[in-house]
Amino acid sequence: MYKKSVNAGSKFKWHRFLVKGLAGILIILGLMGGGYVFWRHHTGKIADGLYQLQTAKYYNSTTKTWMDGKPGYEGTKLKDFMRVEDQEAKEYTYYTFESSYGSFDNVSPIDFETGKNYKVSAWSRTFKPLVTPKDYQKEVHSIVQKYYKASALVSQKAIDQMEKKLIDLYKRRSEGKISYEAKGNQLTVIIFDKKGKAIEKRSYKHLSGKDAKQLDANYQKAVKRYKKSNK
Repeated sequence: MYKKSVNAGSKFKWHRFLVKGLAGILIILGLMGGGYVFWRHHTGKIADGLYQLQTAKYYNSTTKTWMDGKPGYEGTKLKDFMRVEDQEAKEYTYYTFESSYGSFDNVSPIDFETGKNYKVSAWSRTFKPLVTPKDYQKEVHSIVQKYYKASALVSQKAIDQMEKKLIDLYKRRSEGKISYEAKGNQLTVIIFDKKGKAIEKRSYKHLSGKDAKQLDANYQKAVKRYKKSNK
């Protein structure tokens, strides 16, 4: 009986040791997993500020090649930028149009009359739409009605086509995926269609305090001029 009790005690001690060992391993793995979650979430964040567009390429499905610039903006100097605040992002169309009368900064009321477009998902490194395509369509239609009027220079058909393109673009982005990579002061954005094919690539530079203030000031001036000329 004594031998049996000794063996039973040894087995009990070994069982306790095994349970503690497994518990310790699980705790370590949990800490490692928690550390990875923290690391991935933290490194995936985009710092607040203004990001100036550096390059823009879009895929031409007709020629099946990548082209520089943005469709419909050939011959202009793109100064587009993105504003990021509290992990929410907003894109702004901003470019200089050259003509025989001089150069003019151009902005879009679709940008300065609407709120943030996207939520930054640090875990998946993607931008998630904040507004549904249906709500965006309502917003855009209201703004177009306010700022765009048919005239001798712009037909109603052209205005309707512009409105449709804006809505279709947002819908296409919402149906697909917008991924990003934030590295140092560089931000690379790749837009995919719903089939998973890359259709647009944009690279941005995070501006310093002085440059960011200058860009923002110039943009706000252009917005004021636009509003004044469209009263």
